[in-house]
Amino acid sequence: MTNRKRSSTNTPSCLARALTIWASCSASTTPTWPTPRRTEKKPLVLKKISDSFTETFLRFKDNRALREEYINFYGEIRLGKVLEDLDRLAGAVAYKHASDQQGELAPIVFVTASVDRIDLKQRLSPNKNYRLAGMVTYVGFSSLEIYIQVQPVTEPGMPAEAEPNLVARFTMVGRDKYTGKSSQVNPLLLGDESERRLVKISEQIKEHKKTIAQTNLYKRPPSEEETMVIHNQWMETNKFASSGYGTHVNLPTDMVWLDKTVMESVTVCFPSERNVHNKIFGGYLMRLAHELSFANGAVFTHSRPSYVSLDDFSFQKPVNIGSILKLTSQVVYSEPENKTFQVAVSADVIDNLQNKTERTNTFYFNFHCPNGPCAPRRASLVQGHDEVLGRPPSCPDRQDYLAAADRHAREPAPSISSSAELENNSL
Repeated sequence: MTNRKRSSTNTPSCLARALTIWASCSASTTPTWPTPRRTEKKPLVLKKISDSFTETFLRFKDNRALREEYINFYGEIRLGKVLEDLDRLAGAVAYKHASDQQGELAPIVFVTASVDRIDLKQRLSPNKNYRLAGMVTYVGFSSLEIYIQVQPVTEPGMPAEAEPNLVARFTMVGRDKYTGKSSQVNPLLLGDESERRLVKISEQIKEHKKTIAQTNLYKRPPSEEETMVIHNQWMETNKFASSGYGTHVNLPTDMVWLDKTVMESVTVCFPSERNVHNKIFGGYLMRLAHELSFANGAVFTHSRPSYVSLDDFSFQKPVNIGSILKLTSQVVYSEPENKTFQVAVSADVIDNLQNKTERTNTFYFNFHCPNGPCAPRRASLVQGHDEVLGRPPSCPDRQDYLAAADRHAREPAPSISSSAELENNSL
């Protein structure tokens, strides 16, 4: 892999075509593929990991206009905008892997099936240039596991030398352009030992995801220990609830009722945010959710919280153009002693014609509150009692709390960024 050709968005190649297709999610024109006959099937091509390597640059230091587009009111980089770029890059990597040796694309479209993890290790600076680089690390029948990292660079086009500021893992799924069914993607041709180790780590990550899915609290009853957590929380916080289940009573300054941490936003989805499938771009949803979670965290801590990570989630349903998108955020867990807390953001599509609402996915953002007078308050498990129905909080409220605590305490998946193979693959 040390002799691989470097591809970037600065060079005309199949990568440039892939990036053009994926980036057109925000363009005014509809992208086009080569249009073979419906019965025509392009043969599969064995591809190396290095064949999918894709990089692009965010030149904040050199490009004032770009810097102004990404900067926030704190003079820092808007992470939500970078999340959009990560999704675009994952798509470009997928399309590059799906191309043949001549750079021609098969009649296949990719969707972002899930985001497995996004960790911010260090804040991005508006006074630096960054390289966003990604590659395929695992291939299933129709799925691709893609690893991406963001690193500072002194010169665009030169290898990044510093540790990554951000690392992310995406799962992309290929669909037949005409039928919409699963479409087999090019298999991997493993080369040297470093490539084999990368794939092995990706397999371990995949097994880790399966284990988490099997032990999901939404699919099993709580254990005896978890039941005791619920009971202890109830006993601790119920003394602050009025005996008649009618109204809240004043809490200590370091506590807050969970139902008082709800914050919502409603957005109409316009064509400018569409992807290549004429659905709303997944990266756009991530940006909206991140910005709402940050606002919620700022109110919760009375300060400026620092983003730490985005837990794994799946895009369950596509969002159509013209949809009314309702985002609901809520603090679901906090650890004041560690100054950390988690905000869940649920995305629901409102069908005003049929008078129904469908959940598309739920994001889980983890934040840290820096040192200062803004330590996160305790999010009380016992929500405020329903003032109309006069009943205690429901079981799902407690289950959400346990699930958030479980995610917080979860052992991390094996990390590609900590492996020696990283340097060998020029990421």
